[in-house]
Amino acid sequence: MNQPLPFHLQKTRVALIQLGNVGTDKTKNLANAQSEILRAVKEAPRDGVDMVILPECFNSPYNVDVFRQYAESLSGLYDQVKKGGTATTFHGDKAWPIDNMDNKQAITPTQAMLDKSPSLAMMSAVAKELGVVLVGGSIPELDEPSDQIYNTSIVLDAQGNVISLHRKLHLFDIDFPGRMTFQESKTLTGGDRVTIFDCAFGRFGLGICYDMRFPESAMIASRLGAGAIVYPGAFNTTTGPLAWELLLRARAVDNQVYTIACSPARPERGYPAWGHSTVVDPLAQVTDTCDERPTIIYAELDPERVTDVRKMVPISMQRRFDVYPNVAKVCIMSTADQKQAKRQRFESVFSTIVEELLGFLRTQSMPEDAIEWYKRNLEYNTPGGKLNRGLSVVDTVEILLCTDENNKKTRELTEEEYVEAAVLGWCVELLQAYFLVADDMMDASITRRGHPCWYRVDGIGNIAINDAFMLEAAIYHLLKTHFKSKPYYGHLLELFHDVTFQTELGQLIDLITAPEDSVDLSKFSLKKHHLIVVYKTAFYSFYLPVALAMRMCGVEDESAYKRAEDILIPLGEYFQVQDDYLDCYGAPEVIGKIGTDILDNKCSWNINVALSHATEEQRKILDENYGRKDAQCEQKVKDVFNAENIDLKTRFADYERESYDRIHGLINSLPESKGVKRAVFVAFFEKVYKRSK
Repeated sequence: MNQPLPFHLQKTRVALIQLGNVGTDKTKNLANAQSEILRAVKEAPRDGVDMVILPECFNSPYNVDVFRQYAESLSGLYDQVKKGGTATTFHGDKAWPIDNMDNKQAITPTQAMLDKSPSLAMMSAVAKELGVVLVGGSIPELDEPSDQIYNTSIVLDAQGNVISLHRKLHLFDIDFPGRMTFQESKTLTGGDRVTIFDCAFGRFGLGICYDMRFPESAMIASRLGAGAIVYPGAFNTTTGPLAWELLLRARAVDNQVYTIACSPARPERGYPAWGHSTVVDPLAQVTDTCDERPTIIYAELDPERVTDVRKMVPISMQRRFDVYPNVAKVCIMSTADQKQAKRQRFESVFSTIVEELLGFLRTQSMPEDAIEWYKRNLEYNTPGGKLNRGLSVVDTVEILLCTDENNKKTRELTEEEYVEAAVLGWCVELLQAYFLVADDMMDASITRRGHPCWYRVDGIGNIAINDAFMLEAAIYHLLKTHFKSKPYYGHLLELFHDVTFQTELGQLIDLITAPEDSVDLSKFSLKKHHLIVVYKTAFYSFYLPVALAMRMCGVEDESAYKRAEDILIPLGEYFQVQDDYLDCYGAPEVIGKIGTDILDNKCSWNINVALSHATEEQRKILDENYGRKDAQCEQKVKDVFNAENIDLKTRFADYERESYDRIHGLINSLPESKGVKRAVFVAFFEKVYKRSK
């Protein structure tokens, strides 16, 4: 670099609350924290306070055995904040995103969020009341979809809006024999992002306690423009004297930024916090500190000090990224990139499978035009969708074989394991292709995945019937080739035969209940809808991928399969009800299609709920207009759906909430000692819960 590293920092007056009296009563802990925040502002020096900082675990004892007891749901705020973060560049390369970049991405907490998190509610209210930026130390956070606990810091602006969240990256697992042993990983899960945020006073890095020991995140924050780094922390009387001030000074001098660490006070009993909340300037000089007792310390962050130090020792102009790597570059793939890479690897196995199947035809001396026809059939009908069913086999195998009891990844799948899992995944996709080719003919459908249905492609016609059979036959050829020598081969065959029959039963009920050319709503009912959904969708889309993976991973306890089915079938039903609801209420540009269930006489959740609550007059409207290929008729049906006594939007919200509680309860009650891990079902749940397409 040929110029000093830019940074964003205004003169900022900070108050660090070294909080005492943190006990076992969360309500009292929050009241105590609120009182001290008010006191910090009220008793501030003449110029006032811009930013107030709380210590780590201010709402609960710092004890791994009780973190879950005190944990609060933040209702998906973490994902909202991180997805909203704006990517930056450094030396022309993609760099880490900034939370609330340029103060344009603050999130106003909803009442539902505040109801679930009393700590967030208190902090949002007091930040707004006092007009200060509040770095909310940290609290134990429950991530509901995964059921994992994080040590999480929340930052709020002067309007009480959330501008940043940080999940502690590095878990405090230490063992000083005879002095101090602590293992956060016993309860907590580590975060997945370096955190940098913008607020009204500039750009700040954010870490929690043990994160301070790892210089990389501080380097990243500094190189992306932070003028200060904040660490709510709780070192103890063993680690504090050794490293608290040393690390703060090291992070400051290495990066020429202010470092700020706010500790809880040392209690008479319990975790022996070090205290000594401290502010260090960019030349590693301690500007403000205290002892271990409850107190509030005030400090001023001066941007001119940062500028002067960087002029005196211009290390930012002397970096040698030609010799060593620049850690400010994004060193993890985005979620979208990860999904794309995973899909590409999975698709590469399909190319091998196609050649394998065509090779078999050649050994049977099939003519070249038949081989080419089969190749076209396979490639047109199998790989074009989302591939969620097939990828779920691989994901489940990876969870079962490659994670420990704390859901930490311990290894990668071997190439042989991956290929076997992917082959099973593609067998599920071939089953899906078989169903869809046949279903399109039965429904006289026009398009599938944006292209003409296979039977409508020039020259195909009724030959598509045989093509559907050949797609199904491919499954059993692949199973024989890859798994005949495996002890679970018979179970794989049984699974595919059973699930195919179950799905065909569901298709039969659907076809005779709701033929497109004969509307008879008296045949509809929520019970019949349940049967259609469970048999036509849930078994092959949700249960089959997991059961195949369990067989491959050697799960022999038959009760484990029953427990899996008891979770996955309700999850599949919830998925289909979502699908029905989105067909009517989803935005076409989001769901990727224009909903046609009303026009097509589908026995959907929407119509069955409406029928069960309709008045006599509304029932007449539904009978006269449902399943008619007419936009005005469709609108009349929607008007009934939206009527006050039916109100499908509210009923769906209630259904979704009840489904969440029921399925989440089933997952949490699952014993993991029988070869099935909760993470398998959490992964499925996260894919579908509150989806918009």
